[in-house]
Amino acid sequence: MKGVCRMDAAKVCEILRSGGVDARFAAVVESTQDECIRAGRGGAPSGSLVLASSQVAGRGRMGRRWLSPAGGLYASIMLRPALRQELWSALTLHAGLAVVSAVRAAGVADARLKWPNDCLAGGRKLCGILAESFPGDGIVVIGLGMNIESAPDVGSVECLHHGLPSAFLDGLVDVDHDVFCADLLFRMRSALLRADFGLPLDTRAISEMLWDGGTINACCDGSEFSGRATGVDPLGRLIVLLPDGSVRHVSTGEV
Repeated sequence: MKGVCRMDAAKVCEILRSGGVDARFAAVVESTQDECIRAGRGGAPSGSLVLASSQVAGRGRMGRRWLSPAGGLYASIMLRPALRQELWSALTLHAGLAVVSAVRAAGVADARLKWPNDCLAGGRKLCGILAESFPGDGIVVIGLGMNIESAPDVGSVECLHHGLPSAFLDGLVDVDHDVFCADLLFRMRSALLRADFGLPLDTRAISEMLWDGGTINACCDGSEFSGRATGVDPLGRLIVLLPDGSVRHVSTGEV
């Protein structure tokens, strides 16, 4: 029924707890990232998860605002990585691979990963992932925001989705929201913990899932260039083939 949320984040949290996850639920938070950071600094175990029904100050990469009304999935997972610090950046892609796999398993066959942190469906943004690292505290927090029952209003699309139109799960498939969200978070958490135990990044699977938007414009290390994304390397860097046949590996920046 329009205007009534079918997703119950508290129930999702219960499902996760029944599966042995240290999951914490709050109806409304400033940001699940901030809650998870506080939990990490307070001694919570690696793999702890914070889930909320809505956020009033959700954020994406580069400080972009992420609108977070009720009816979406907003969660963050905290790790205490044993990995070498230079491998921490690849955790975003481990999470992204798990998210796209869960969305495809739910029936969205055209789900794709837009490097480094977005899940697209039909070229529209369904989900964003944010990883923040705090070496001084020895923690990394990986957050996720997914449109489940609705998408942001048109006036918010560009600031939230970097120019991409938005998608929402209900507009793509008919699934039990709570079961789907719990499955996705189980997959994402397991992928992150396996990565921390040393499982290498599945570059072949990511390359197959990578969104092909044609020629891309990239900004990295102060320089701008155009090319075509062909895959990722074991460190999670995007491999870009330039028109002259040379290759650049992009570790940070805008694509």
